[in-house]
Amino acid sequence: MVESRSLVAGYDGPGPLIYLSVAVLVAAVRWRFVPLVAVVVSALFLVGGLADADFRDRLTGPVGAALAGGWLQMISFVAVMLCGLVAVRQPARARQPHQLTGER
Repeated sequence: MVESRSLVAGYDGPGPLIYLSVAVLVAAVRWRFVPLVAVVVSALFLVGGLADADFRDRLTGPVGAALAGGWLQMISFVAVMLCGLVAVRQPARARQPHQLTGER
Protein backbone atom coordinates (compact mmCIF):
# COMPACT_ATOMS: atom_id res chain seq x y z
CA MET A 1 0.00 0.00 0.00
CA VAL A 2 2.77 2.42 0.90
CA GLU A 3 4.86 1.76 -2.21
CA SER A 4 1.95 2.01 -4.63
CA ARG A 5 0.42 5.00 -2.79
CA SER A 6 -2.98 3.42 -3.16
CA LEU A 7 -5.43 2.02 -0.63
CA VAL A 8 -6.63 -0.62 -3.09
CA ALA A 9 -3.23 -2.03 -4.11
CA GLY A 10 -3.27 -5.78 -3.55
CA TYR A 11 -6.89 -5.45 -2.47
CA ASP A 12 -7.92 -8.42 -0.37
CA GLY A 13 -11.30 -7.24 0.79
CA PRO A 14 -12.30 -4.52 3.20
CA GLY A 15 -10.74 -6.19 6.26
CA PRO A 16 -7.79 -3.82 6.74
CA LEU A 17 -10.02 -0.77 6.36
CA ILE A 18 -12.54 -2.22 8.81
CA TYR A 19 -9.78 -2.86 11.35
CA LEU A 20 -8.52 0.71 10.94
CA SER A 21 -12.05 2.02 11.49
CA VAL A 22 -12.40 -0.14 14.59
CA ALA A 23 -9.16 1.25 16.00
CA VAL A 24 -10.51 4.79 15.57
CA LEU A 25 -13.84 3.83 17.17
CA VAL A 26 -12.13 2.19 20.15
CA ALA A 27 -10.18 5.38 20.71
CA ALA A 28 -13.30 7.56 20.40
CA VAL A 29 -16.08 5.54 22.06
CA ARG A 30 -16.70 5.28 25.79
CA TRP A 31 -15.26 2.02 27.15
CA ARG A 32 -18.67 0.84 28.23
CA PHE A 33 -19.71 0.51 24.58
CA VAL A 34 -16.53 -0.95 23.09
CA PRO A 35 -18.02 -4.48 23.06
CA LEU A 36 -20.68 -3.16 20.68
CA VAL A 37 -17.89 -2.23 18.27
CA ALA A 38 -16.79 -5.88 18.36
CA VAL A 39 -20.37 -6.95 17.70
CA VAL A 40 -20.59 -4.70 14.64
CA VAL A 41 -17.24 -5.89 13.27
CA SER A 42 -18.19 -9.52 13.75
CA ALA A 43 -21.50 -8.93 11.99
CA LEU A 44 -19.68 -7.27 9.07
CA PHE A 45 -17.30 -10.19 8.68
CA LEU A 46 -20.09 -12.74 9.08
CA VAL A 47 -22.19 -11.11 6.37
CA GLY A 48 -19.14 -10.60 4.16
CA GLY A 49 -18.12 -14.23 4.48
CA LEU A 50 -21.59 -15.50 3.69
CA ALA A 51 -21.85 -13.13 0.71
CA ASP A 52 -18.67 -14.57 -0.86
CA ALA A 53 -19.45 -17.60 -3.04
CA ASP A 54 -15.96 -19.09 -2.57
CA PHE A 55 -16.31 -18.95 1.18
CA ARG A 56 -19.78 -20.50 1.10
CA ASP A 57 -18.33 -23.34 -1.00
CA ARG A 58 -15.72 -23.94 1.69
CA LEU A 59 -18.47 -24.20 4.31
CA THR A 60 -20.18 -26.94 2.33
CA GLY A 61 -17.12 -28.51 0.69
CA PRO A 62 -15.34 -31.76 1.44
CA VAL A 63 -14.20 -32.54 4.97
CA GLY A 64 -10.84 -30.98 5.67
CA ALA A 65 -9.02 -28.03 7.16
CA ALA A 66 -10.86 -25.48 5.00
CA LEU A 67 -14.25 -26.78 6.13
CA ALA A 68 -13.27 -26.85 9.81
CA GLY A 69 -11.61 -23.45 9.65
CA GLY A 70 -14.56 -21.84 7.91
CA TRP A 71 -17.06 -23.15 10.43
CA LEU A 72 -14.80 -22.27 13.36
CA GLN A 73 -14.55 -18.73 12.03
CA MET A 74 -18.33 -18.40 11.61
CA ILE A 75 -18.97 -19.82 15.09
CA SER A 76 -16.42 -17.44 16.61
CA PHE A 77 -18.10 -14.43 14.97
CA VAL A 78 -21.46 -15.47 16.40
CA ALA A 79 -19.87 -16.04 19.84
CA VAL A 80 -18.30 -12.57 19.78
CA MET A 81 -21.65 -11.06 18.89
CA LEU A 82 -23.43 -12.84 21.76
CA CYS A 83 -20.72 -12.14 24.33
CA GLY A 84 -20.49 -8.48 23.32
CA LEU A 85 -24.22 -7.99 23.69
CA VAL A 86 -24.23 -9.69 27.09
CA ALA A 87 -21.26 -7.60 28.25
CA VAL A 88 -22.99 -4.34 27.39
CA ARG A 89 -26.32 -5.43 28.77
CA GLN A 90 -25.03 -6.38 32.21
CA PRO A 91 -25.08 -3.46 34.62
CA ALA A 92 -21.77 -1.96 35.61
CA ARG A 93 -21.17 -2.91 39.20
CA ALA A 94 -19.36 -0.65 41.59
CA ARG A 95 -16.26 -2.29 42.88
CA GLN A 96 -16.65 -2.46 46.61
CA PRO A 97 -14.67 -4.64 48.96
CA HIS A 98 -16.58 -7.64 50.26
CA GLN A 99 -17.27 -7.64 53.94
CA LEU A 100 -16.09 -10.69 55.74
CA THR A 101 -18.62 -12.30 58.01
CA GLY A 102 -17.78 -14.29 61.04
CA GLU A 103 -16.05 -13.71 64.30
CA ARG A 104 -12.47 -12.78 64.88
